[in-house]
Amino acid sequence: MKVTYENIEDLPIDNKDKVILKALLPDIEEINNANLKDPIYIDWEENHTEYSPEWTDPCPDFYGTYSLIRSTTKDRLGVEMDLDTLDIALCLLNNYIIYE
Repeated sequence: MKVTYENIEDLPIDNKDKVILKALLPDIEEINNANLKDPIYIDWEENHTEYSPEWTDPCPDFYGTYSLIRSTTKDRLGVEMDLDTLDIALCLLNNYIIYE
């Protein structure tokens, strides 16, 4: 699910996490305004990973994790992250794009 100002309150996460997400959205806007060819957005995984018989290791469940997604291609940048890791990733990406 694409995270927006309108749907943050509907996410089943702590209020503290909602405040952090609201603070990260302007960072996304700033990154996207840096003339990226393919803007990005924050995605929140709303589905539990389905078990597959092909898995030989325990099947990871990415429910409730965050990802950075390219808007047009829907490609994921990096891996699924918790909120703290997402914050760090956005800080790094923002510093690289805005200050370079």
